[in-house]
Amino acid sequence: MHGEAIKVLSYLSLVMAQALCFAAVAQTGVQDIFGRSLNQRGITLVDWDGYLANPLIKFYVFPPTNAVLPGSATLTVNGARLYFDIPGNVSASGPGKTISLASATVGVAVRLSVFPDRDSLDEDYTLTIVFTGANNAKQTNAVPIHVIDQDLQRTNDFIVTGNFDRDTSSFFSNATRRALVIQAADDWSYFFAGMNLDPVPAGTETTYIWSNNFNGGYYFSNTNNYSGYLLYAYGTTNSAHRSGGEGSYSGGVQKSAGLPLGIKRSGGFEAEIYGNYNTLGWLLITNDSDWLVTGNLGHETNDFFSIAHH
Repeated sequence: MHGEAIKVLSYLSLVMAQALCFAAVAQTGVQDIFGRSLNQRGITLVDWDGYLANPLIKFYVFPPTNAVLPGSATLTVNGARLYFDIPGNVSASGPGKTISLASATVGVAVRLSVFPDRDSLDEDYTLTIVFTGANNAKQTNAVPIHVIDQDLQRTNDFIVTGNFDRDTSSFFSNATRRALVIQAADDWSYFFAGMNLDPVPAGTETTYIWSNNFNGGYYFSNTNNYSGYLLYAYGTTNSAHRSGGEGSYSGGVQKSAGLPLGIKRSGGFEAEIYGNYNTLGWLLITNDSDWLVTGNLGHETNDFFSIAHH
């Protein structure tokens, strides 16, 4: 009796092992560009140091080995800042994409990336794949996604000083608008370091302040000593409803130990008060997960930060 029980258990173990093996083989396959399976290892994305666009990582999707072809696979990720290549969709619950799979041996290329943030924290998400075969049979499996965040928490070496005193439109009486301009400038200047800039004495730097429609203006000299870059931000309006930005044509260049460098010491940001190439106003977005709220197209209310950053 004891021997029979052992045989039964051995048989059941064999059946279970075969079932697990079959289930693993029958998953929708995910491989990297070198042909290595990512189903268990997972996909790794990188949020590069600094606030800039991250690379799209390419991987290949293969139908399950037991699939009846042709079929399709719906891919979703549970993270609002992640996105697939086009065609695809984005939403507050995460991105989605549907692909067609017609070959058991030729994978379909898919690209995935993550919108940047500034918190220096790694993140983990899940790619869910639902495969539907020609016989309408569905198979679902999940692939882990790990985001390596390379942001460094440090004080900028190159300082941009925002000045809103030239704003006569009251556009920058709004504290969030001022903060977004400073954030955009800091994101840009984050990448400059080790220049050992000479200070700029008061009254030695001139910057042109534009009037409405970019039709004339006046020169203004700095009233305080500073080191780095002096940015005058002010509201304006014009017939095209476009914003502007420029380094000071009349001002000097930065110096380090008395030697001139190739970058200006001041400039202006002219913010169209009514919107970006329209009169739909502005979205004052401060949460990175809300990046998908607008495409910054002509018929949409645009994101003020992204236009200021641009």
